[in-house]
Amino acid sequence: FEDIWDSFDTKYQTSLCKKVGAILKMAKKNHLNTYLKKDGETWSIKVSDHWKSRKKFAKNCQDLMDNLTQKTLFDYGVKKA
Repeated sequence: FEDIWDSFDTKYQTSLCKKVGAILKMAKKNHLNTYLKKDGETWSIKVSDHWKSRKKFAKNCQDLMDNLTQKTLFDYGVKKA
């Protein structure tokens, strides 16, 4: 993604950052709270290297994806007038 980022219009970059941020906030709130952390503008993810932790993380990610719809992704973070 890094290779094409600079070719994007600044307005598009800002819009994309807001959309990704909104999805990460939703993921943290709904299924991935114990894994996602935000420090300023930087998001990080931490999963223990133990196989049980990785398996639980994979299940939580799958649960998140199972509960998403295309409409949810499109509408999430968009403020209604």
